[in-house]
Amino acid sequence: SAGPSTTLSACLAKSMEREVLSEMDSVYCKKCKEHRCQTKKLDLWSLPVCLIVHLKRFGRERLDGPLVKIGCSVDFPNELDLEEYMCQKGARSASSTRYELYGVINHHGNVGGGHYTANAVVVPPSAKTLELGEWFNFNDSIVSRATPEDLDTQAAYVLFYRRID
Repeated sequence: SAGPSTTLSACLAKSMEREVLSEMDSVYCKKCKEHRCQTKKLDLWSLPVCLIVHLKRFGRERLDGPLVKIGCSVDFPNELDLEEYMCQKGARSASSTRYELYGVINHHGNVGGGHYTANAVVVPPSAKTLELGEWFNFNDSIVSRATPEDLDTQAAYVLFYRRID
């Protein structure tokens, strides 16, 4: 069933938009003697070797509404470049902004209960890159071979990327 969908890029862009905070978060200005609304903004200044992306899969439609599972499909790439999200675009970075996907945790079910599975690239202990690795699906005691095409964009909950240097 094809329901609503989005992309990881759209999620990253949305999370980096300037957000106006509620009146409850206003700050008193001594100069004008009034409470002023505040904003917040997320910026990327530096990047880690391992990037873990937690997709928001549970939320409320209203502040006082019930907690529900967000079942939107999120298309995520096997190779991710974060250069466009860096605070200082075009600045010569000491490290790469490119990442490769190596694991996904999935949540199947709803708020009241569910089941977790995982997909991951397994590499020989001596491997320095993921090129020699193979995708596997881990479902309790059952482990089976998988491919990147087998990744479930609707159940993906946590994405694991490693920097490509």
